[in-house]
Amino acid sequence: MTEQMVLIIAEAADTHALTVGSRLESEYGCDCFIWDCSRYPAKDKIVYEITSNNQIKVSLESKAIGRIELSAFRSIWWRRPLPPRILEEAGPDFFRDYCRRESVSLLRGALSAIDIPIYNHPIFEQRAEKKAYQLACAVSAGMSVPETLITNSADDVRRFFLRLKGKVIFKPSGAPPLTFYGTQRLNEDSLAGLSLLERAPLIFQQEIPTGKDIRVVVVGNSIFAAESCSKELDWRLDSNVLWIKHELPDHIKHQIKKVMAKMSLVLGSFDFRFVDDKYFFFEINPNGQFLFLEVDDKRLKITSKVAELLYYSAVN
Repeated sequence: MTEQMVLIIAEAADTHALTVGSRLESEYGCDCFIWDCSRYPAKDKIVYEITSNNQIKVSLESKAIGRIELSAFRSIWWRRPLPPRILEEAGPDFFRDYCRRESVSLLRGALSAIDIPIYNHPIFEQRAEKKAYQLACAVSAGMSVPETLITNSADDVRRFFLRLKGKVIFKPSGAPPLTFYGTQRLNEDSLAGLSLLERAPLIFQQEIPTGKDIRVVVVGNSIFAAESCSKELDWRLDSNVLWIKHELPDHIKHQIKKVMAKMSLVLGSFDFRFVDDKYFFFEINPNGQFLFLEVDDKRLKITSKVAELLYYSAVN
């Protein structure tokens, strides 16, 4: 295993990482190492050094691969990695949090110091995960965006609810580990529980009627789109949803590329709702799922495109 290797930083059982890794091997004869960085710092090691002649070297040491310089890899896929795991015996929670921050700092700093393509770079991906930033980028690209309120102010939510005549949904920006919170309608019962906003803000948006849900996956300059016709408010809660290839108009493709460029992303999954000949932007997941689209419609060759990107290490 030499310069033909690709490094995928992901949970060991991540289906997308395993599938793309298998495609790299079958289509390009390219070795792939999936590194679960939750093994770091307790078991695996990161070594960053500057030598006497000002050369920067970053090495990964893991039982599965031995010790290898990251410069040996063709490219790196930052694929939904777990955070570094700090053992409980390290100390109390505040000290373990400190150890985790220091470990993340070295890992991300070391990745920023090497001249290897990383998709997506964790610095850009971390910024792109912020929903307020996503919506601002969508607006600047000219996309249609539902009226939105992100706040922990109950009074502002009540005014928003009245102004939109009750046609409001709400959802969190994220979710605690191992949990899932779907999009819900705001009603009188949930209005009575707005005191919970004192714990954390939520996203409130104008409800867009059900129509066609559009999932768009971007891989470099390639854009794949699929549509479904779920009657659920949130298609992720519909166990019977099916996806077929969708043809996007050129002006939407142009807007998508503008958002990707502004966010400095190479990979991303967009969610839209198509109603009355208008595409409403909901969100972008910088490391979104795509295998379910290929299962439903074999014309969507997303896995092959991701493997091609990682092998040739160029956006094409």
